[in-house]
Amino acid sequence: MIVECWNTLEIQEKVYSDYNFKKTNISFYGMIGFEWRIMP
Repeated sequence: MIVECWNTLEIQEKVYSDYNFKKTNISFYGMIGFEWRIMP
């Protein structure tokens, strides 16, 4: 399992499109402007 923290303020489009089209990624939000992603 890989846990990543993305700065959604910089790559918001990439993160959202990756989350929308790859349902295998589990995403949940922590701090404002960051998204923690758990990838199996």
